[in-house]
Amino acid sequence: MTVHGVRIRFLQAGHGRPVLLLHGEGGVAENWCDVMAGLAHRYRALAVDLPGNGNSDPIAASTPAAQAAFLWRFLRTIGVSGTALVGHSLGGAVAVHMALRRPAHVSRLVLIGSTGMGRAMHPGLVLRAASPLGELSLLVPGIPLGPELLVTWLSLIGAARPGRLPPTWWHSQVRAASSPEALATALRAQRSITGPFGQRRLLLDHLRNLTMPTLVLWGVQDRVLPYRQALRAVQRLPDARLVLIPHSGHLLPVEAPGGVLDAVIPFLHAG
Repeated sequence: MTVHGVRIRFLQAGHGRPVLLLHGEGGVAENWCDVMAGLAHRYRALAVDLPGNGNSDPIAASTPAAQAAFLWRFLRTIGVSGTALVGHSLGGAVAVHMALRRPAHVSRLVLIGSTGMGRAMHPGLVLRAASPLGELSLLVPGIPLGPELLVTWLSLIGAARPGRLPPTWWHSQVRAASSPEALATALRAQRSITGPFGQRRLLLDHLRNLTMPTLVLWGVQDRVLPYRQALRAVQRLPDARLVLIPHSGHLLPVEAPGGVLDAVIPFLHAG
């Protein structure tokens, strides 16, 4: 549908209280398919292609705060006034900004390997964001097997066991890596939160303002954002619980959707 002149693509499944699912940098709504299938038995699960990703149009600014403001307009357009939020990686930062913007309209918050919880980040991603290598990565679509090689690298740093990543993830990421526009959007988003010393838009000081129940999920073998950042986040959230998923990396929604559902469904049911 079109929201304030911006075409936004989303998937939905099930009926009941809404749950909005926000993917990470360079992802698409399909990253949540297995999680959506588990939620749809009791909830209305909504997963969007964030602006500038997948088949959604870009918006003027790609910062998490700008994405959050746009997503509230999207929810109003489809008739949703309040929702639970589940955000992964960059989508976690967007979810935090959504909750800060309209806390009374967020029933529960789930942060999965969220950005903004500490400086540390995989050095390869920092180098890509803070050096001319970022511009070089935009040339990937013109290199034979370039998109496949880039996605293979992302799988090796993003998953503890890349072989567990489903074909839908590989196909969607290769498609994104084949699009100069999608790569440019991902680079802008990464640069909005990353500097030469790691993450620069930290949210830790704002977490004390989030009084809704919050679940923090993290993969113990996360090489993109170390799980100690989850511990810092939980210490600052007024009403938080922590679940660490063993033998899993950063790409939890696609690498370990069963573990995500085992943690998220009881948390949502409790509300």
